[in-house]
Amino acid sequence: MVKMVKLMKTTKKIAVFGMVFLLCFFLTGATTTQAKKDKPVINFTFVWDVIGHADRMWESCNGVWHLRDTPHDGHVVTGDSDFYGDLFLMSSLNVFDDMMALTTLNSVGWGTFSFEGNYWEEAVGFTGQINFKIHEWYMIGKFTCHGSGGFEGSLIKGTIEGWIGGTNIVQMTIMN
Repeated sequence: MVKMVKLMKTTKKIAVFGMVFLLCFFLTGATTTQAKKDKPVINFTFVWDVIGHADRMWESCNGVWHLRDTPHDGHVVTGDSDFYGDLFLMSSLNVFDDMMALTTLNSVGWGTFSFEGNYWEEAVGFTGQINFKIHEWYMIGKFTCHGSGGFEGSLIKGTIEGWIGGTNIVQMTIMN
């Protein structure tokens, strides 16, 4: 009987100690965890045009056309915030369609681009890389850039989509 009482006291002590330990663990975790800052998301539309010829262009033996360093100029048309400015893109493209009689413009592309403009009346900019695919004249892509001006020190990521020759839709997130 004495052994049973000692065992019950020991079990009770261990259980109380365990509950205190867990309570301290959860309280400490709750006080050191901080809420993450909301990452600003900017939605806008823009148009752009080719403003020059590709620096280099050739057709490979398997019929793929390669266009390198084609300049584009564009500007923001609308935005869900006070965001406006101008874009410049230098792109390269591998076209899987006949360049002499385009029917789909199916291709993959990449390039570097930059933006200079304003966000809430503050001068901002960014420069980065874009990768995209074009299928049946519709482009879908992703980009990553680094900010300047009011976006200085920011990593910016986003998506782009739209019809070639039409308005493009962008959603970009200021990561930090």
